[in-house]
Amino acid sequence: DSSFKITSMGEITGGSPCFDIPAGNGNDYDCAMLSLYGDDSGSVLVTPSDGGTMVYISEMGQDSSVETDNSCGGGSSGSVEIMPGGGAASCTFTNTVFFEGIPTLNQYGMAILALLMLGVGFVGFRRFA
Repeated sequence: DSSFKITSMGEITGGSPCFDIPAGNGNDYDCAMLSLYGDDSGSVLVTPSDGGTMVYISEMGQDSSVETDNSCGGGSSGSVEIMPGGGAASCTFTNTVFFEGIPTLNQYGMAILALLMLGVGFVGFRRFA
């Protein structure tokens, strides 16, 4: 499950004013959240101003085992400029999951390993004690 925060000085349809932006000018920005799962795709509608509007996209709360690549910046955030009459702009995020850690044994593998260690212990105790 991936959550994206979209921030723009242009009006975002279905968005609301951003009050978590420092410097107290959150009323100038609109924010929207977009939640996606798996191969889902989503879109937001932004109304640009006359000179164009920057739209900032950031992916929220990724685990360290997820590597993010996107077409509009680097890492887990990026930006796209929307121009009036310029058509749609896009930004594609690709997440790759790397499984970290040591592979573990299931209950049967653990039982076999315990019996082998017990057997080696008995043989070693009988030989060297």
